[in-house]
Amino acid sequence: MRLLVAIIPLIFLLTACNEKERCQPEIAWYHWKSSLDTAAMAQAFQVLPNTGKVYLRVFDVDLEEGSGRRVPVGLFEGFPEGAVPENFIPVVFITNRSLQDFAEGKTVELAENISRLVSNYLPSPAELQLDCDWTESTRAAFFRLVEAVKNKLPNTAVSVTIRLHQFKYPEQSGVPPADQGMLMVYNMGEVDSWETENSIIQPSIAAQYLEGVRGYPLPLDVALPLFQWACVYRDGRLVQLFHNLTATELSDTTRFEPIATGRFLTKKNTFLNGFFLNKGDRIRLEEVAAEDLKAVAEMLRPIVDCCQSTLAFYHLDSTILEKYSPEQLQEVVDELCE
Repeated sequence: MRLLVAIIPLIFLLTACNEKERCQPEIAWYHWKSSLDTAAMAQAFQVLPNTGKVYLRVFDVDLEEGSGRRVPVGLFEGFPEGAVPENFIPVVFITNRSLQDFAEGKTVELAENISRLVSNYLPSPAELQLDCDWTESTRAAFFRLVEAVKNKLPNTAVSVTIRLHQFKYPEQSGVPPADQGMLMVYNMGEVDSWETENSIIQPSIAAQYLEGVRGYPLPLDVALPLFQWACVYRDGRLVQLFHNLTATELSDTTRFEPIATGRFLTKKNTFLNGFFLNKGDRIRLEEVAAEDLKAVAEMLRPIVDCCQSTLAFYHLDSTILEKYSPEQLQEVVDELCE
């Protein structure tokens, strides 16, 4: 009997551990287009089980030239009448220049404007995400804005995006007064540099920010990249980004010369997707390998609670989704929550 009494707590403990091991994060997708991509949404919701929500960019806040006003730009076109889904989380991207030299007395007005415009798209959202890569010079203004938006939307959780350098150095970067953070685990290389191997994702660079760090002052969700682009360099400077460009579009050897894996030299003056390329321009194709996603997901294990967190993929696009099988993406999830 005494043995049984001793074993019962152990059984419950093992059961709890097994339950935790079986936890899967809620899957989410970022929608970063001005009009609703219903086809990509339908495709994404079939790719992985446990897909529950979409982070929808509704507009940016930017500095208006001349007037100095902070204004909404790139507004989302809206939903078909009567088709506002409950699982959409509005996202407002806030440029750094809109917060530069931003008067403290204007914070409440900007928070009111943001809250009002968001409610035109999604009344009473459960969550609102403010996306800003704040710097030392804009940190105070952004943190005041986060606080002001929370005051305007007391029934809405306010989350913020967290970049890798902000995650690793919270003492220097500061911690926003938000309810939740979304750790953006991509754009980790120097896109401005031709020598960069891959500016979207590199496990070796991710390790510099993630390994050895066991927590953050805010509860964290994580976002991983599913996108590709081509970087064009002229005289050593980045001059253009082409989203979703593939090697097929650079296969014309009369115009482009392969010089290394994923790298091309423009052989003569030409147009590419409406952009004029000079002879000598160099192009680097960047994409995200499933193996790199798995490697980074493994690094995130000590940081993410799969029973509580959301794993978001950036972003919804049918062309990109066709590159990854459901099995590949599920392996990423399993690597995160093993």
